[in-house]
Amino acid sequence: NQDNYGKVDVGMTQAQVEAILGPGTEQASTAVAMPAMPNMPAVPGAPAPATTAVPARNMTTKVLIWRNGGKLISVTMIDDKVFSKTQVGL
Repeated sequence: NQDNYGKVDVGMTQAQVEAILGPGTEQASTAVAMPAMPNMPAVPGAPAPATTAVPARNMTTKVLIWRNGGKLISVTMIDDKVFSKTQVGL
């Protein structure tokens, strides 16, 4: 319902979301290997010191949905944290 949808916030874990909405259904997931990026500024637009580097890592994306008749909640997770949410018909 709309009240529970409003309780879901960016940065929550899947466990926190499912504590509010119940178990979701995974619609899609991907894992992407991000290469190390030497000399990346910590703040966009800031000059990069020679020793700054972003290490290689895997980034995961997952879309979970909750459906009840014509009502739908969709939550996109990046690295196991809520990145965005949408709803239809609540």
